[in-house]
Amino acid sequence: LVDYVMDNGKPTTIGLSYPEYKALQGKQKDCSGLLAWASDIADLQKGGHTEKTRIQLWSGSAFDALKLRPYLGRSFGGQTGNRVYAGGMPALLSYRFWRNDFHGSDHVLGQAVFISGHPVTIVGVMPRGFEGLTANFHPDVYLPLAFENLQYGAGFLESPKHFGLYVMGRLR
Repeated sequence: LVDYVMDNGKPTTIGLSYPEYKALQGKQKDCSGLLAWASDIADLQKGGHTEKTRIQLWSGSAFDALKLRPYLGRSFGGQTGNRVYAGGMPALLSYRFWRNDFHGSDHVLGQAVFISGHPVTIVGVMPRGFEGLTANFHPDVYLPLAFENLQYGAGFLESPKHFGLYVMGRLR
């Protein structure tokens, strides 16, 4: 896997915008698959209480590019980043979060919870031992990138001024 970053002429690098990611994806010849993601903290509401939770937002291509299959249920792979979902966006739980907060129950599939006040439907559980794509940030919930438009407002993800996406590719 290789990282794609924008060099801003400083000792640090910044991420890419969604339009840059899509352009790169369209021109890609060296990688068999690209994935984009962003990490955040959000409110998770379930069972009448609210708690802060770590979320990671993924492009639909991430599961294939990482050759990752859920432990339980399905992924949201292949769906476009700005798709609108009826009945709530699909979400996957980390294995650790599923075991600790949902008692490892298979009945979690299809259950609705709220992230930052928006309904999401649990469709799967990530593989055991997978702890996300960012060092020292172990997500509890994985959502499609389109969740950024719910969290921050319509058009946020598509803005060429938002450079919050990390991008990786799998070399051929």
